[in-house]
Amino acid sequence: MAWRQLGNDLYKQKEYSKAIMAYSQELASHPDDHLLISNRAEAFLKLKQYTEAYHDALDVTKRCSTDVKGHYRLARALTGLDRFDEARVSLETAYKLDRSNKAVFEELKSVRVLVQSRRKVKWARLLRAVLAEAKATRASRLTQDDYVGDVEVQHTWTGKGRGLFATQDIPAGSVILGCKAISSVYVDELEKSPDDGDQDTNRLSNRLVDTLVERLAGSGSDADEAQQLEEQLLQLSTGTGPPTPREKGQSDEADRRDSTRRWVEPIVQHNAFSSSSWDPMSSILYSAGDEGGSRELAPSSSRDMRFGYGLWKLPSYVNHSCLFNAFRFIVGNFFFLVSNRAISATEEITTFYVRPDEPERHLVFQTDYGFTCQCLLCVAERTIPADARGYIREAERLHEGAVEKVMKYDEDCMEDLKLSLTCLRQADDRKLLRPNRLLCNVLTSYVLMYAHYKQWEFAATALQNAYDALVGNPKKEEDPYSLDEPFGGGSASPEPLLVELATQLSCALSRQRRFNEARKWLDRAREMSLLLYAIDDVADVCFGKHFRVAEEGLSEDNKKRKKDKRPA
Repeated sequence: MAWRQLGNDLYKQKEYSKAIMAYSQELASHPDDHLLISNRAEAFLKLKQYTEAYHDALDVTKRCSTDVKGHYRLARALTGLDRFDEARVSLETAYKLDRSNKAVFEELKSVRVLVQSRRKVKWARLLRAVLAEAKATRASRLTQDDYVGDVEVQHTWTGKGRGLFATQDIPAGSVILGCKAISSVYVDELEKSPDDGDQDTNRLSNRLVDTLVERLAGSGSDADEAQQLEEQLLQLSTGTGPPTPREKGQSDEADRRDSTRRWVEPIVQHNAFSSSSWDPMSSILYSAGDEGGSRELAPSSSRDMRFGYGLWKLPSYVNHSCLFNAFRFIVGNFFFLVSNRAISATEEITTFYVRPDEPERHLVFQTDYGFTCQCLLCVAERTIPADARGYIREAERLHEGAVEKVMKYDEDCMEDLKLSLTCLRQADDRKLLRPNRLLCNVLTSYVLMYAHYKQWEFAATALQNAYDALVGNPKKEEDPYSLDEPFGGGSASPEPLLVELATQLSCALSRQRRFNEARKWLDRAREMSLLLYAIDDVADVCFGKHFRVAEEGLSEDNKKRKKDKRPA
């Protein structure tokens, strides 16, 4: 007992080295006393001897798993060793044991910030490396290591099978994962064909199936790779559940290949992603990664050859929602998933299989994927009364007819657009359509006509109305179908079209020399682009020119104002 008391007294006097010696003397006769070991760990922490503190604190938690101080001291030692993820786990254990412990709570908050900061450095480095490699090599199959954030696969409570869930709070604009494909194919690997994009997707799907069948047929030195590939595919879904092990007993080579093809096809159908599903800014990704800050777009032929189709293991667990919380984009064979809003721990991560503005998306869900979307947007759309649906169909018909005239800048389109707006107003008198994508499309058709005739004030009003229609939360007292005044308010998770609308609006405002307003919309576009692409390289490439135009115009305008104020 004398050595213990002496150690405590020396610790209070800040004689930490001597306190450690005293505790060690006491432990020689009481080696199982976890409180003594814990006290010595604290003394080691004061001397910043983190390795020694780690071993002592770890010993304490093994001897007494409910010792809050033991977990707390273990976390501090791990933090000192730059092992922040492990430190967070220890602190979360301590916090669960004693939620009233303020020191544990504050340390946990601090370590979570450090973990997020370190993760950001890691995924930003990966994303820039992928972009740099893509630009330097012009290759589609890239070689960087995968990155996976705080996620895990769980069974969903909504009956959608497995899903990907956050294990920690994920800030908006964070890379959730960056993964290489199990297998991928690209347009430039196909024989040239006059087929359009949809047919190209079918051809790519068939090519991907053929590639997988070939790899699964591997023998000799390729047999191990074939076995690993099969094990990966067995973890995916066929739409009704995981696939059953494939049959391998056929003696005839053709029969074996046919059997393997039948086994692979539903896996590809229900898990493959296209590399250009919904990303109007994907053309700049390859120019965003070089350190020199190149601002030139890749030539169209280079972009086309990267249109591809692939299978990714972890992304295949991500379920669909039209109100998704994670935006996806693909660079070569790398699949990136970025949180476009804050995601809470235990929340399911969702992305889009079909664009929310796809007119027949409900039919696509049922025919291609075998499910009915139950997101709030789809549920609301299914409650629209029959009479309102009639007005919507008429508005769609009128708009389709107007689009052909808009492309020719035929002024006759204005009457069709006006009638389309009237139908939408009648369909939406009960504010059922939020967000209203058809209204957004009609208004952007107006924008094309106004811009052609350099009527920038009208173009700006229509653009802001289109933006707010997509946001889906206009002020109740204002009419979103009026072109006289812009309506405002509301916020939505970013998507590429919102960024595009905000950028175009800033340009229309700049044309009117309303540079302060233009700058605000560019700032908004930049913020949203960071929530889609995670790093500012892409935002700079997208909007750098527009920022410079706005800045130069504002500077010129200020000089003119000062000159006008000078006395004659």
